[in-house]
Amino acid sequence: MAAPLTSIRPATLADWDAVQPLLKEAGYLHTHFDWHKPRAWLLRHPFMLAWSGSQLAGMLAAPPDPPDVAWLRFAGVAAGFSGPKVLGELWASCQKELLAAGVRRSAILTTNSYLDELLPHWGFAASEEVLVLTHNTRLAATKTESAALIRRARPEDCDAVAAVDWAAFDTPWRHSPGMVAAAMAHATYVTVAQVDGTIVGHQFTTEGRNGAHMARLAVHPTWQGKHIGRALVQHMLRHFADCGISPVGVNTQSNNAASLALYRALGFTLTGEGYQVWQRWLL
Repeated sequence: MAAPLTSIRPATLADWDAVQPLLKEAGYLHTHFDWHKPRAWLLRHPFMLAWSGSQLAGMLAAPPDPPDVAWLRFAGVAAGFSGPKVLGELWASCQKELLAAGVRRSAILTTNSYLDELLPHWGFAASEEVLVLTHNTRLAATKTESAALIRRARPEDCDAVAAVDWAAFDTPWRHSPGMVAAAMAHATYVTVAQVDGTIVGHQFTTEGRNGAHMARLAVHPTWQGKHIGRALVQHMLRHFADCGISPVGVNTQSNNAASLALYRALGFTLTGEGYQVWQRWLL
């Protein structure tokens, strides 16, 4: 029989020593693809912890960022506890906080099948998939002529990049200015597209042990359809080709026909890998 829960409460910085092992060892573990490190979310609520006496039984964090949507950032249950029961009670506590804060929507990008079984019981509905594509940079990338100058991003570009990013995406895919700043600080290769001195697009790519991954591509709606995005991607591919790094991966939504067409035209191929997106309106 699973040990009973004795309390559910918000996380504090003092809980980090208990949370850190659970992030590595939880039997039911979900981690969102994120620019912030787990510890940075500890004081961003709701980040709820379930306890059985002095033992941490589970955690679930869904801080809204930006303010109108709460992505499930972390979820985990310790060995010896019922995953559905612990996560269900944690989600109920998180939902109360989100409703009290006026958050309208919650979303989850699932990487483990056990959440797919639980989410319908929490009122979530499956929406689009996030598809994974890859590009062999050893294949020559042509250059597209565009009105934009492509250059490396600078720290002082952050506000302009955040404004373009916000305009380019709809909820729940928007990044807050803080998330954009974190992305620019941690990505390996960040470039912007500039027209007459104004930033109109950007891309963030991170190098890893098995190649690189373009995590963000955005063009201001005013400049979409003018080959700005194509120029940003081609410039990025040539950079990693010159560095001898291959492959380069990218994700996009299954219902984003324009992005899929662009990536395929540039030589990206679908890997067959994908992640389900679930969403729920809270208000």
